[in-house]
Amino acid sequence: MTLRPFARDTRVKCVFLIDPNVPPVITQAVIKRVVATSPNVDETPGIGLEFLGQPFKDAERVHEFMENNRQNFELASTLLSSGEPDLVSLEPLLEKMHLPKFNDMGDLRFYVERILSSIELVDRSQGKKS
Repeated sequence: MTLRPFARDTRVKCVFLIDPNVPPVITQAVIKRVVATSPNVDETPGIGLEFLGQPFKDAERVHEFMENNRQNFELASTLLSSGEPDLVSLEPLLEKMHLPKFNDMGDLRFYVERILSSIELVDRSQGKKS
């Protein structure tokens, strides 16, 4: 997800800090999909990447990171929809997810659901079942 999308077919250098105790994953990619900022709140601005290099040596690290994040967002969604947790009790999970600070539970719910919708959109485009 990005707030300032690049043009389609732009070559970019990607740096993923997956674990602060391990060197970052650095790779080249090409922008293949662009979703520009829209007044439609159901559309999350962002980009789709095609990683370059044969093979992408750190693909497994990135995949594992993405799956862990998916699980964290699903857990957060479940917790947020199953009653009224407070922001303090959710703080360890939110820090693990690297989310910005929220002062309003409604804003947090909206943000988490928006990210999950983006994940599902990518899954559908790749033919995965959600």
